[in-house]
Amino acid sequence: MVSTAVYPALDELPAAFSRPWVGGELRDRLGFRGVSITDDLGTPAVAAYGSNRRRAVLAVEAGIDLPLFSSSYGAGAQAAEGLLEAARTGRLDETALRDSARRVLALRARIPR
Repeated sequence: MVSTAVYPALDELPAAFSRPWVGGELRDRLGFRGVSITDDLGTPAVAAYGSNRRRAVLAVEAGIDLPLFSSSYGAGAQAAEGLLEAARTGRLDETALRDSARRVLALRARIPR
């Protein structure tokens, strides 16, 4: 789970929106290949970064697999709409989205039903 805290020694953005944290530290330096999920993006701590739609896109652009919105179904639905629009317009990298989907589906396959 990637925090929404800001660590200014590496980046001025919250870690969940930061390519240096998600792509650089988590994936490259630490070699983490599992599913990355954010801390709740529906909190006041990240409200200054825009709508639920925008915050979800910022997280996925940083390399997050699952942006978390736990405050309400509506917040998650808004985030999903933003991600769909960003994918359709090409704002989100198709290869990165496919890689994320593979990681999430592999995790789901390991969960007993």
